[in-house]
Amino acid sequence: MVNWHLFELSLLVFLLLHLTLTARLGYASQLDSTKRVATYHIGFLATLAIITGLSLFLPIHQPVWNDPVPFIRQTLGIDTTRTVGYSEDDTELGGALEADYSEVFQVTTKHPHYWRVESKQTYTGKGWAQPSTANPERFNSLADFPVKLNEDYAEQSEQATIRFTASNDYLVYAYGTQNVQSTAGPFRYVASNEKVTPQGSIKKLLTRNKAAHL
Repeated sequence: MVNWHLFELSLLVFLLLHLTLTARLGYASQLDSTKRVATYHIGFLATLAIITGLSLFLPIHQPVWNDPVPFIRQTLGIDTTRTVGYSEDDTELGGALEADYSEVFQVTTKHPHYWRVESKQTYTGKGWAQPSTANPERFNSLADFPVKLNEDYAEQSEQATIRFTASNDYLVYAYGTQNVQSTAGPFRYVASNEKVTPQGSIKKLLTRNKAAHL
């Protein structure tokens, strides 16, 4: 396999070297014969051809040692690489992100919905401050859903079935949710972040929603 990175680097270095030395020899040729300049050009082209051939056809070896930078960053606590997705702790944002295509849940419904977990209001300049979770409100399965959002909804409601890939400890809900049905209840609702958590772990959930006109 051709090592194109080595080829491009070698070509760039030699071209820069050639331009630099050509300028010097151009001044020297005014005092010396042109034979010296011709010899330089021939030597340069021959050297460039050899280096190019080696860089194109030499085998590529894998590194003997693993890259120590990730280990050092993690040991010193400066590893900022995170995966995309929902996280309860958003107090420090920024840094590199890695894609995570793991399935979280599946929804069976007639119309698409925007599914939400919680909201945060105070941005510190580095991330979102953790809201207070004091004075939670409790409600049972099939009771009126406590989150009321200022949106326009369709007149008719429909049922959505949510199946989590693994047992979950927080609720995902749509705009216009009227009630939820699950054996994981009763549920705990915190008004400061509009997050709903069950008493038990959720594997399957039924919700009755009105589609939001967003």
